[in-house]
Amino acid sequence: MSDPRDRLMNESRDGVPHQRERADVTREVREFYERYHFPSFRPVEQDGLILMRRLTQSASRWSTREHDRRMRVLDAGCGTGNTVIGLAKQNPDVQFLGIDISEPSLAIATDAATADGVGNIEFRKWNLLDRLPENEDFDVVMCLGVLHHTADMALVLNNLSFALARDGDMFLWVYGLHGRYRHLLNARLLAMLMAVGDDSEDPVSTALDFIDHAGSGMVRDELKSATDRMADMEDVFREPAWIADQLFHPHEKSVDIVELKTLVKNAGLELSEWLAVDERPETHFASPTLCDRFRRLSLHKRLVALDLLLKPDRYFVLLEHAGNASSHTR
Repeated sequence: MSDPRDRLMNESRDGVPHQRERADVTREVREFYERYHFPSFRPVEQDGLILMRRLTQSASRWSTREHDRRMRVLDAGCGTGNTVIGLAKQNPDVQFLGIDISEPSLAIATDAATADGVGNIEFRKWNLLDRLPENEDFDVVMCLGVLHHTADMALVLNNLSFALARDGDMFLWVYGLHGRYRHLLNARLLAMLMAVGDDSEDPVSTALDFIDHAGSGMVRDELKSATDRMADMEDVFREPAWIADQLFHPHEKSVDIVELKTLVKNAGLELSEWLAVDERPETHFASPTLCDRFRRLSLHKRLVALDLLLKPDRYFVLLEHAGNASSHTR
């Protein structure tokens, strides 16, 4: 697990990862998910409900227009398919494609879709560092909890922008630096303890021991704070794939809102909406004076201010191609 303060780890002097480093990170991530099939269990949470509602609304609007094809949705980094299968079941008139680098995860996803009788979904092995074919574009692109584990976030977001239809929507879910910081420190400590143990020991068992008994419950409380959006949190807490993904993933790079906006802009996209965040100042400031000061900030600085105040562990945002986003775009 990398130090969250090390902004240039695995990068060249110009900030771009070397080809060799990309290949090494990609291999490590692939091998990790070939061992831990993620997500093995994932209850519906607030962000998932928002996505489900928004996608259903998009499908409804699509059905009222003249089209010579079905609406197409890409799940970039679908893993075992939990999210995309659920969405495909709810939207049978929409065509879904789930892509992932892990063959075992894709096999689980394919079997699950077949078992559920879901016929409007296809799965394909794909490296997100590679562009999808030019003849394939998607009305909705989802990249949920994936970008921060890739070897080159800028390249991947550019590839996803390339795959997004000109008037399409992209749903991006990525770890936030401020809210993720203490968790990453815990992961670094666990890595130190695991490095001096018996190689034959199960790392998940060691991680559970760490969660339950380190810091007089502080580690457990901090991990809970990152999962309080889940209804069945305790069940998730004991899932090996989730524990592994949280505490000893081989590669993770969190961003703050400024870095995220830079990535988005460089990919030819715009941030249209910060989902699940109420941006009204009175929601966050009890002082009328502070509310007035907040309103005087530029739209960009308002986002930065909310980022500093809320210290989110993740950003769930709606992106559109530059020039297409709605009037409240930052």
